[in-house]
Parts: sequence; C-alpha cells; structure tokens
Amino acid sequence: MHSELAEKICHIPETFNETECSTAQLVERSGILEQPDALTESEIAEILRQEPKLADMWLERGGDQRFVGGWVMDCRGRSWHLKSFALGKDVTFADRYQACAVFVVHYIGLIREVLLKYRRHTVAGAGART
Repeated sequence: MHSELAEKICHIPETFNETECSTAQLVERSGILEQPDALTESEIAEILRQEPKLADMWLERGGDQRFVGGWVMDCRGRSWHLKSFALGKDVTFADRYQACAVFVVHYIGLIREVLLKYRRHTVAGAGART
C-alpha cells in the first residue's frame, strides 16, 4: 500500500492535464509542505512501475526544467540521465523508473522550497503592515 502523499505526487501530471490547477497548487494540495520527509524515491519508483503511463507523463516534464534551473531528464541509449542546472550535478541510471522517481523527488522538492519561501515572505510582509 502506498501513502496518499506518494499517490498524489505521482498523479500530478495527470491531474494537471485534467484540471485548471497549476503544478504549484497541486504540490501544495498534496500535503508535501507539512511532511517533506514522507516522500521517498523507492515509493515513487514502485508506483511508477505499476502505472507506466505516469512515468511517461513525468518524462515529458523532464525536459521542461532546464529553463528554471531545475533538474532535466532524458534518455541516452539504454540509460537515463538526470542533470541539475542549478547544482551542476549529473546522475545516470539504467532503470527508467528509478531515474524518474529521483527526478520527481527533486522536482517536487524544488517547488516545495519555492512555496515555503513564498509563504515566509507573505507572512513576514503581512506582519510588517500591522
């Protein structure tokens, strides 16, 4: 049995396509802001193995992040390559689902950081007005 959090995270691309919600809204609604350590690469990989169409959807997003300094993922022959443009870090995997899970965890982590920074900034700004 998978956690509700992992299920929500894995289905973000699908939910994004079916609703008017932004990715940030879906990440926030997932509950990850309150429980960041609950998301594991192994659980994500397991869900993606069971639902390969979700892995395909995440792989489509894998090339979109190079413009925002995030992680990008692509296939090179029989291996999967992840690169962080912000960190200058490269990782290669033989297993597509493991590579995708690592991408998902980093991708969600980046969005989580931005959302938390925005929350802190909003709360600090609201406090300054009183």
